[in-house]
Amino acid sequence: MGRYDGAANHLALTTADLDAKEARARLKGGGDFYSDTSGKLERVKAVLAGENIALDMPGIFPQAGELQSLR
Repeated sequence: MGRYDGAANHLALTTADLDAKEARARLKGGGDFYSDTSGKLERVKAVLAGENIALDMPGIFPQAGELQSLR
């Protein structure tokens, strides 16, 4: 759940659930989208807080892990 303000290029997330084989998390926060002079997306600046995070990414982490929260 969230809201995107196209004029300000800002996404506000009330809650976002990620549920994939490699990762699970509940997130909230927001982000700003920045484009170059041609209009292509150049970068995203986001501030997110997460809870109930589980990661299982063998190529990145040596073993699966869980976090209660991350800010």
